[in-house]
Amino acid sequence: MFTENIKYHRSNRGFSQEKLAEAADVSLRTIQRLESGETEPRGDTVIRIAKALDIPPGDLLQSMFSGPGMVKQVGLNQQ
Repeated sequence: MFTENIKYHRSNRGFSQEKLAEAADVSLRTIQRLESGETEPRGDTVIRIAKALDIPPGDLLQSMFSGPGMVKQVGLNQQ
C-alpha cells in the first residue's frame, strides 16, 4: 500500500516528513495526508516524491495495482 511504501522509503533515506516535502516540492500537509492514508496520491505527486527519494515511482505504487505490469500501463514507471 502507498502509505507503507512512502513511510518505508522516507525512513530508509533518513528523511523527516518536512525534508521529504521540501525535496519533493510539495507541502508538509500533503506528505502527512499521504502517509496517514487520508488522501490518494496524484500521478505528478508520486513522481516528485519518487525523484526526491531517488527511487522508481513503481516502488511507491507496487502494491496499489493487482496485476503485473500495471504500473507500466498507467505510465508511472518513468522518472
